Amino acid sequence: MSPPLFSLEPATVDDADFCYHVLVQAMKIYAVQTWGHWNEAAARSAQTELCGQGRIQRILMDGHPAGTLRVDEHPMHHQLEQLFLLPAFQRLNLGAAVLQHVQQKARQATLPVHLRVLRVNPAQRFYARHGFTVFQEEPERLHMRWNAPPDD
Repeated sequence: MSPPLFSLEPATVDDADFCYHVLVQAMKIYAVQTWGHWNEAAARSAQTELCGQGRIQRILMDGHPAGTLRVDEHPMHHQLEQLFLLPAFQRLNLGAAVLQHVQQKARQATLPVHLRVLRVNPAQRFYARHGFTVFQEEPERLHMRWNAPPDD
């Protein structure tokens, strides 16, 4: 099966409610499992601020808003902060296609990709399938890294 076609567009402050909704759908259950609560005010404020700064992209599939992507580009690595999909767009290989896009950009920059994933989040298996390995552990999180394989 070929990867789904998707596009990315910068989220604006007008998209903050959508970005917050995606965050809730993707992460609230794991935050509650990890810390015992969900801080709605802080999460909503952070999404509004990030959207206002242009640091989040909306993932569109066939023109429909499907999720959010945030990658912070640092001098020594790219940090994948968000790759969140709405439930209706999960298990369609969309996440894999978006992640491969992130990996390709990092490969072109000759940099690794880092991410953090909550231990209770099954997404860690998704990242492992795509070549990420654990390089640091905390009680609540795993830090994972992907290095581009050497060219043949």
